[in-house]
Amino acid sequence: MGRPCQHRLGVCAGRSGRGGTALSSRALTPVVTSCIADHGEEAEYEEAARILSAPFPVLTCPGNHDARPAYRKALLTEAPDHGPVNQVHHIAGTAILMCDSTIPGRDEGRLDAETLAWIDTTLTALPQDTPALSVPHTPCTDPASNERPPRPRQRSSSPSASGAS
Repeated sequence: MGRPCQHRLGVCAGRSGRGGTALSSRALTPVVTSCIADHGEEAEYEEAARILSAPFPVLTCPGNHDARPAYRKALLTEAPDHGPVNQVHHIAGTAILMCDSTIPGRDEGRLDAETLAWIDTTLTALPQDTPALSVPHTPCTDPASNERPPRPRQRSSSPSASGAS
């Protein structure tokens, strides 16, 4: 049986790999965009729910190793479903859109038509002056090409690029 991505979850929950202390309730809202599970097994999400349990919101977004039905059932206590796990949370006056960019069974990510429609509907429903932040797990591909966009080029360290002479 697999275990959740414990190192990443432990760091997010304010614990070291050796059982350090948990975050205080005065902390900002943690946002976990890493894979919650390595194998998408329900037991991994049950363990993750225990690790991420806190007296404040901890927002999660599925990653490419996650299985939507088990994620929903054990982590969100919702009915299992294969559709995108999109959620909006309102924290300190900001709408945080947790956007499921996973492509089940594949490593790359993409915001599919259902998620794009959800984003549009969600943003349209917000009051005009509400700040919004969208959070996907993986770098998203271009929906038209299904190819990952090119990585940004690193800045050159040459004197002419930095303005030094």
